[in-house]
Amino acid sequence: MKRFSKNLLLLPACLLAAVMAAGCPPAEQEEEEEVAPAGEVVIGYSGPLSGPAAEYGQDGLNGIIMAVEDINAAGGIVINGQVYNLRVAYYDDMADPTVTMTNVDRLLDRDGAIAIFNMVYTCTLPMLEINREAGREFLIMAYTSVPLVEYQHANELAVWLPPPFLGYVETKARKAMEQGWRRCAIVVDSGAYGQAWSRTFAQYWQAMGGTITYDGKGSYYADTDFSTQITAAMATNPEFMLIGGPSKGTMLVAEQARELGFEGGFVFLDQAKIDWVAAALGENAMEILDNTIAVVAVEHSIYPTIPEFTQRYNERFVEQGKATIVTWEAAIQYTSTYILAKAMEAAGSVDDIFAIRAAINGVLPVYGTEFPYEFHGITDAGRLHAVGSIAMIQDGAYQPPITIYWWPQNQAEFDELSAWAKETYGEVIPVWVQYPPPR
Repeated sequence: MKRFSKNLLLLPACLLAAVMAAGCPPAEQEEEEEVAPAGEVVIGYSGPLSGPAAEYGQDGLNGIIMAVEDINAAGGIVINGQVYNLRVAYYDDMADPTVTMTNVDRLLDRDGAIAIFNMVYTCTLPMLEINREAGREFLIMAYTSVPLVEYQHANELAVWLPPPFLGYVETKARKAMEQGWRRCAIVVDSGAYGQAWSRTFAQYWQAMGGTITYDGKGSYYADTDFSTQITAAMATNPEFMLIGGPSKGTMLVAEQARELGFEGGFVFLDQAKIDWVAAALGENAMEILDNTIAVVAVEHSIYPTIPEFTQRYNERFVEQGKATIVTWEAAIQYTSTYILAKAMEAAGSVDDIFAIRAAINGVLPVYGTEFPYEFHGITDAGRLHAVGSIAMIQDGAYQPPITIYWWPQNQAEFDELSAWAKETYGEVIPVWVQYPPPR
């Protein structure tokens, strides 16, 4: 497997340990070389910074800001003797696609962004229609786990950051079956992402011999009372509920279900972060969330960089009231910002969008030994080989995480990856979920 050996992408390991102590010299300063005064490269962001999904959107933005600050502190990027510092330009879109497109115009025309990060599936889709217009090309750094979207909306200037949720669907369904659960009630977000997730889960669950007893929905972005749906779901005597959307709405559903007397389990959609929900629920969290299957909490990750990253993130954002806890949105956006910066260096350009996109494959993989998230490569369609991971809360404690690899093409590739992961991280429970492109 390829490993980084050069300046920029080795910096986080040093920064995570030493920025607080001011003891790690910037890598670009190791060799004396003449460089021109710093120029500027703008990275754009449009996401929900207000409304029910504000925490989700802010966490993603925090990760980008933190990466940019670290890169600049370490000397920026250097291309043909020219130093460039990065700057983040960001706008709130409230998860509204119309506002997103207004923000995109601002980011391109006012700020000159070369890439725009976006975190909501329905807001990303209209961006795919305009990002290749001659003279206004820009990279879309798309934070959506909707599977196969990279094929259904083929776009050579889009990079899809999280793992596709098919891996989560199958692995969570398997885990639910292991608990002896067979009856599932669905109460998920009514948006396109939530409905795509629930339909896919229902197909997997029924194919495995499970039953869907109820299929309901509500707006996790607008509603605060889900008692009608929960009561209807409980009337069908389910053993667990599939719930999820933004973490805040998910927290409300879980809390209200317990208040109404539901004693079964929960399976969370991957957008809902169990660590955020637990923090919001407070002292009763582990009781409310007992028998919940969800994306692993950041603090329980197998990556050795997480403790130092979390400490720095907490100092930079949590203690300043700009976040509640560190989340995977922050870790993924942090790491992908580094990938984007390294791709500019590899392309030898800060404005040739096609060259920067083409260079991404050559700067991968990045590992959890150096970064707070791990990407092993990128598909031809632009989906990063992002590692997924789930865990279960049982008897008041988090169980060991299960690590999901979805890009191996055969058993031999998976076996090689599993052996490497166990050698690198120790106690790892790897699973392979096949993710074939559409026929």
